[in-house]
Amino acid sequence: LFNATDPDAPNKDRAMTLTPGVSSFEVTEEKGRQRITLTIGRADVQKIYFHSGYFSLRLKVRPTLDPDTIDQRVTMTNSAVVKFFDTKERYSKETNEVDVHLDPLNRFPASITKKNQHGALLEGTKFTLKQAGQPLQEAVTNAQGQATFTGLRPGKYTVAEVMSPGHLLQPEFDLIVAENGDVTIGRQGEIWDNNTVVNQLKPTELELLKVNKSNKPLAKATFALYRDGQTEPVASDNTNDEGRLLFDHQLTPGNYRLVETKAPEGFDKLAGVFTFKINQTGTIVDLKYSGSDLTTDDYEFKFKPDATDKVNRISFTVVNHSLESLLPKTGGNGIVLFLLMALVAGASGLLLAIVLKRKEAR
Repeated sequence: LFNATDPDAPNKDRAMTLTPGVSSFEVTEEKGRQRITLTIGRADVQKIYFHSGYFSLRLKVRPTLDPDTIDQRVTMTNSAVVKFFDTKERYSKETNEVDVHLDPLNRFPASITKKNQHGALLEGTKFTLKQAGQPLQEAVTNAQGQATFTGLRPGKYTVAEVMSPGHLLQPEFDLIVAENGDVTIGRQGEIWDNNTVVNQLKPTELELLKVNKSNKPLAKATFALYRDGQTEPVASDNTNDEGRLLFDHQLTPGNYRLVETKAPEGFDKLAGVFTFKINQTGTIVDLKYSGSDLTTDDYEFKFKPDATDKVNRISFTVVNHSLESLLPKTGGNGIVLFLLMALVAGASGLLLAIVLKRKEAR
């Protein structure tokens, strides 16, 4: 025990020794944690050298683990309850929790940040850490684009990138841990800023499937794809006998318009325009259709990262409605409706003519 009222006081390390039989010290296990109960008897309390303020209890602890076997930081969370008694409890106070860390002996963490050429942080990139060709650890980037290896001794390592959805993989690069724990990454002597690895986003191609309401493919539908703000299409093509066309023009992030310029024979051309955005990670967002002739059940976009070794793919399915479903059939209820409307209109005209003649007569 020592007086800690003033951290700079000369008597702050004035210690006192607990007296056996007066005070007790007990260690028990509780829910996987150690509970230390220190009871200071009245005679020992009177020996504490302080007049007011605070006094502290200092415990020396020894890890039960061999530090050389620890490969990552171990955190111990400590708290205490202090109580004072005379004939009854006079004071009780629970302290705040304090974390104490046990770090591996001369071992350090190493973090990598992952971005693409557009500055977007990349989640889900998987790395393998090697030394002398032997795999040691794997790490995957989180939502902040960070992957961390732990418990590394000073030395030189290599890092292999094994997965980066939608992006071209980086070749192996070096990771060096200095004696003081500083980490650098790079390749062939080049040091990369802020331990950041930059990947190239794969270009995107658009695959379109045109079907009728029965989900049968429709050939000879013509579509044009425009980049926002441009009047000349990026690409224009017709669906084949399987109802498909492929715009393989390596689309990059930006805003686009997709327009049907000619419908298959017997089908109505789409009244609206599709607009969408390819964001900085290659994903399609902000999909909208400007017409009222389709519902959201009539079209669907899907993003397929790594559709091939070199490109990502957007798969787009859209329905065309036949002219028969939009126009009334001869002899059917539709023509009856138009005839009724014509009769009503004719009757209205006759009524108006009668009213006008009566006014003239007056």
